[in-house]
Amino acid sequence: MKNRLWLVFIALLLVALPLSAACAPTPAPAPAPAPAPAPTPALVIEPMVLGSASVGGSFYAYGDALAKVLSETLNTSVENSPSGGSVANTRLLHNDEIDLGLLQSRFAGMARRSTGMFEEEEPYTDLRIIASIFTFTNVTYVLKESGITKFTDLKGKKIGLGPDPEVFDESARPSFEAHGFDYENDIEKIYASKDDIYRLFGDGSIDAVSEDLGGLQADPALLQIASTRDVLILGYDKELMEKAGVPVAMIPKGSVVGAESDTWAFKMGAVVLATTNRMSDDVVYLITKALHENLERIAQLTPEAKEGIANPTILSRDLQIVYHPGAARYWEEVGLWGL
Repeated sequence: MKNRLWLVFIALLLVALPLSAACAPTPAPAPAPAPAPAPTPALVIEPMVLGSASVGGSFYAYGDALAKVLSETLNTSVENSPSGGSVANTRLLHNDEIDLGLLQSRFAGMARRSTGMFEEEEPYTDLRIIASIFTFTNVTYVLKESGITKFTDLKGKKIGLGPDPEVFDESARPSFEAHGFDYENDIEKIYASKDDIYRLFGDGSIDAVSEDLGGLQADPALLQIASTRDVLILGYDKELMEKAGVPVAMIPKGSVVGAESDTWAFKMGAVVLATTNRMSDDVVYLITKALHENLERIAQLTPEAKEGIANPTILSRDLQIVYHPGAARYWEEVGLWGL
């Protein structure tokens, strides 16, 4: 009897267990995972135009190298556009005809202050610097076979300058006037593209060339002549230059073609990559980053960039001209701001 009751109990238990499980409340489903955030769209950089200068000069060579690197790095198209040089690029930027421009810092300063050749215009308050890319010094070259050995021997001679009188007179005039020349009457000034200037120089049609050295590098067209002919830098007289208030810089012997001794040159300041306040902070930040991180690549294409590699502090030097906020942010991040 006890065994039968025990068996009945077990049977009832086996029946009750599934029923109790069936009656138990169903557990709530686990919450669905939160959707992943949408990816931030990549910044699309529109094609840009970079104003440089005439073919054969350091501006054009640097502009060509920079345009290639920016196009590759930023996945866009940057066109290197030949122009009249610094003054033309300053006006083209202000008039929104180019996006980037290479120009001497002194012309940017004149434009912002409405002085010099910009004195009849309203201040260019929209100009912004991205980077100071190399220093600029002016010297005068002759062919060694000409027999000209002193700068003062150039009275009455034909001097090759460049395409834009506004720019290239500003490079040549101070040194000639410091040495007692009447700039308008004592020399014959030749204005043409850099390529044409050096073609005339090479065939003896002009006697000397006023040459602006970018980063202590001669223009490509001059180097081509120097590969087959001996050229000579005519040093400026330091005492006369300083007396006239013209700043000078020493070019060490052998540091550039034609420097057969330590030579005094006209110190013109810096060449900058500039834009305007109309370009966005993010785009300028990426341009600045691409320039800085690819200096070695740019230097392989044009030697002027070597100066920024050897002395990175020149890239963000204080030129008393406003830097673009996007550029300032990058230079600060890499520790080159305010040095």
